[in-house]
Amino acid sequence: MTRADALLALRQDLANISDLDLQDEPGQLLRCSRDAYDYSPVLTPKLAGARAQLVSRPQSVAAVEQLAAACAKHGVPLTVRGAGTGNYGQCVPLEGGMVMLTNGLQRIRKFDPVTGVVTVEPGCQMSHLDQELRRHQRELRLLPSTWRSATVGGFVAGGSGGIGSIRWGFLRDPGHLLGLEVVPMTTDAHCHQLDEIEAEALNHSLRHERDYYGVDVVHGSCGELASGLHRLHGLGRCRGVVVGVWTLRRVASARDGPRGLRFGSLAWLEWPGQGATQVVVVGGPGWHRKPESVSC
Repeated sequence: MTRADALLALRQDLANISDLDLQDEPGQLLRCSRDAYDYSPVLTPKLAGARAQLVSRPQSVAAVEQLAAACAKHGVPLTVRGAGTGNYGQCVPLEGGMVMLTNGLQRIRKFDPVTGVVTVEPGCQMSHLDQELRRHQRELRLLPSTWRSATVGGFVAGGSGGIGSIRWGFLRDPGHLLGLEVVPMTTDAHCHQLDEIEAEALNHSLRHERDYYGVDVVHGSCGELASGLHRLHGLGRCRGVVVGVWTLRRVASARDGPRGLRFGSLAWLEWPGQGATQVVVVGGPGWHRKPESVSC
């Protein structure tokens, strides 16, 4: 069976699923076949020709199961896409086929304000989740730099660390991801519930060429993330500040001076050609207040 025949048969199988949208508009196919890999002069020419032939948007776990089963049945590659904020081509459909958007699965299923554990669907945008948690004086332990648009599922599948890692470590360290729902690429695909220990094994292999159940999958995906369980911590009050200084001595004087800057964690960056050191203040007092400029 040719790829064209397989895609035609796939569309016929998926046509009557009410909570699954299919799209094949050329502009949409192009948009959903790219992420931020164009930062790289190496990846850009290598990935420019990769293009999805169909895009799907399931709105329930049942639709994800049917989609995975149908793609496995007809041998059509399936690539899962979050917000496309990665810059290594993680969600690029290298072999074409189907791209599955997760933004139809974005509910916050459960939140325990006592234990600080939240269960969310993979398309949940991290900024929206963060806003909801702040209403309960909670926040995520780890946030990628793209947290305003990134999704939870994309962060789990392709992320590593980010804001919060100095204190809490990396995403794959124990205690962050407490469980997963996954749908493997099999003809009888159905959702599997994984506890913290099982999820840890999958968490460490999301970019490998075989999935957790030993079934060949396309593009290194490890089945599809249906939901994730994460631990939170109490809402902190800190402010991020970038201070430009000429010498490290000025940093000490700024710290001990009348303004009383209390530095938390610092990252030192050289400022090329300017002779100044950039001091990135990761933690400091008063994040809840309006930021103000600081000079030394």
